[in-house]
Formats: sequence, structure tokens, C-alpha cells
Amino acid sequence: MEPCYLRSPAKMDPMQKQEAKYKTKSMLAIINDKMEVGMAKLRGEESAALDVAIIKATLQDEVVPKEKHVRTLKTACVGSSPRQSVNYVIHGLAKRLEENPKAWLVTLKTLIVFHRLMRETDPSFQEELLRYAERTGHHRLLRLESFADHTTKETWDYSAWIRVYSLYLDERLAVFRTMKFDPEQDQGLENRESKLKACATPELLDQLPCVQRLLSRLVSCVPEGAAQSNEVCLLACALVRLRW
Repeated sequence: MEPCYLRSPAKMDPMQKQEAKYKTKSMLAIINDKMEVGMAKLRGEESAALDVAIIKATLQDEVVPKEKHVRTLKTACVGSSPRQSVNYVIHGLAKRLEENPKAWLVTLKTLIVFHRLMRETDPSFQEELLRYAERTGHHRLLRLESFADHTTKETWDYSAWIRVYSLYLDERLAVFRTMKFDPEQDQGLENRESKLKACATPELLDQLPCVQRLLSRLVSCVPEGAAQSNEVCLLACALVRLRW
């Protein structure tokens, strides 16, 4: 059977036209990203490996970010790495969000990479992320509450999940800004007390509202519609709930 995106527009119903538009848009985006990867490799600069990892980890193909690309970015963002490397990665990921404001796959995969760097490196990454936001004026970089990809009904479902997920990440970063600790990394501690448990009562009462807001965002992180069966959406959901 001939794929709908190869048929004449006159032979398509509205749903098929939407699907054809989505497939064409995706193919063009992938081609553009692969051209950028090729150009980065040709430049041969020290940052080329990071450029390639950023693009390939957030490529507009419907698979989860590949581990080897995320690992490259994690290595560049650990506490012992030069701060310029960390800022380069943050800038590159922020650029992916800015340049693809309505592409759900690029946006979601970029948020996933941010999330993994936040939870799998060390607190210095979040400190640099906050400094970057302050320096550039992107104070709510991860907060995408108005994101919408209207291409198909499915992309609308994915957009709804992105909005919920981004609000969780934004609130988590806000807790770090306020309390100077990561609640995810504070779970299941054996060798030292949890910071929340160690807080004096007045400090705990003062900080409790921001933790409650984060918990509310966490509880809201439930994919709906097409997002319930999408591999990339389910990975993001698993990352949210893995340590809670």
C-alpha cells in the first residue's frame, strides 16, 4: 500500500494530510540535524564532540536519547570538568529548545537530557544551570507551560505531557535554588542524614511550601492519551518516578 505522504494531496482525507505533513516535517528536521552534525565534524574543533552529542541525543527520530551521547554530555558536566564545558552543553541544549519551539520530539528529548544531567552528575551542574539562566535572562528555561505541537492529535497529546514534565523540572530546579540541595539525590541516603530530616523546625516550615509544590508537580506527572504508549514519553515518566 502506498504511504500516505507519497500520495497526491487530492487523494488524502484531512487526517492523512496531517500525517503526511508531520512525516515531511520530521524528515526535513532529521536531514537538517544530520547536516549540522556533518558540519560540526568538519570544523574539527575541540567542541565538535559535544555539538554532535547534543544534536544526536535530541535528534527528531522517535527513539530515546542514545546512551553514548548522553554519556559524552555527562562526562563534560561533572564537577571536575572545566566550567566552560558545562556552560557549552547548557547553551547547546537551550539552543535546541529555542530553535525547535513546536517540535515535540526535539523538545522532549532535550528535557530528558537536562533531567539526566541534573540527576546523574552532581549539584554543580544545577548551580551552573541557574547561573546560565540568570546571565541570559532565561529564568524559567525548563518551564514550557505553553508548548504546543498541533501537527496531529498524537502530537497534541505529547505536548500535554511535555507541559506537565517541564513544570516538574522547573519546580525541581526552583527547590535547588531555594534549598541548595537536590531532593532526588537526597532519597535513600544511608551514610548521612537527609537534609530535610536534618533541618531545624523553623527552617523546615520555611522551606516546606516549595517542597510541597514539587510534590504536586510530581503527582501530576502522568502521561495521557497517545503519550501513555510512547517510548520517549514513558522514559521521561520513569525518570521522574524512579527515586520517589
